[in-house]
Amino acid sequence: MPETYIIGDIHGCSQTLKALLEFIAPNKQDTIVFLGDYIDRGPDSAGVIDSILKLISGGYKVIPLRGNHEENILKAYHEYDAPTFTHFVKRISKSRNLLDRAGNLHPKYLQFFTSLPCYYAAGNILCVHAGLNPNHENPLKDTLNLLEQRQPPVKNQLEKMGFKYLAHGHVPANISEIEQAVKTHSHDLPLDNGCIYTQPHKIYDYTQLGHLCCLAVDKWELVRVGNVDL
Repeated sequence: MPETYIIGDIHGCSQTLKALLEFIAPNKQDTIVFLGDYIDRGPDSAGVIDSILKLISGGYKVIPLRGNHEENILKAYHEYDAPTFTHFVKRISKSRNLLDRAGNLHPKYLQFFTSLPCYYAAGNILCVHAGLNPNHENPLKDTLNLLEQRQPPVKNQLEKMGFKYLAHGHVPANISEIEQAVKTHSHDLPLDNGCIYTQPHKIYDYTQLGHLCCLAVDKWELVRVGNVDL
């Protein structure tokens, strides 16, 4: 039976993504949903996107969603002059390997970022990067909140939209919280375990973070791999 995999924030950790894909071993009848934030912070933003593009070109059914970091780089590309944009990518985003030799955003990455949708319906699971605006008549048209919302979803709102669950990333959640959400079939399914947080941090408890998480929907099973990039 085909499986649906929903994968949380990767943030430039290409080897960790490869380790997860090797572990779950998807086939071409499966669906792989990525919740966004492929770039920044980690060592290999380009490698993450290249792995996703390789899956797509290989005939796998892949749904890569837009994260706020992809949105930010697109805005910078369109709004900044060339030197400022190059500085943004190299110093702020720490994603210099997205640039070509001339310091421009590589066309294949620009095309990838531009093509990303902001949501996907996986049966009764609504997949977004961040969350929903609880006060919007049609939350799926509120792109800002789909990419930036930090509050948990409202159950009644989800039900009115025809969904039972919201799978999202954006805000790192402790692994115990993620495991509990999956175990109890919570309507709120956070899948960002702060893959890049493998060292002591002033805000987060790094001992509860540092994994790339994946929900195997049909098995209703949480899969996680520890960061192997950092």
